[in-house]
Amino acid sequence: MSTSLPSAKPIDSRITRVGVRPVLLSSDLADLLGVPLDALRRIVDANQDHFPGELCFTPELADFSTYVRNPRCEVFTEPGAWMVAALLGTSSARMLMIEISRAFERYRRK
Repeated sequence: MSTSLPSAKPIDSRITRVGVRPVLLSSDLADLLGVPLDALRRIVDANQDHFPGELCFTPELADFSTYVRNPRCEVFTEPGAWMVAALLGTSSARMLMIEISRAFERYRRK
């Protein structure tokens, strides 16, 4: 995982809305955290009890058709992204989550 933080623009542009909730696609979160998507999915699968529906969910296709890259794509709310970073356990993941949280805050202010 890279120790440099991405600029605000790439993070901001990856946040989208499903219903009323701002979310990150699993593929975008994996990319931001510098882990393969399969690794992110394994973390979630191995820790299902840490990811209730308000943290990580699969949106209905009708709610998400504009953004869907894969019909089985999971999305993460801000707390869900924090949980992934905590389970990764690296300082760079935690530092990146500060930037992601700032991006979520900017998104909510729009």
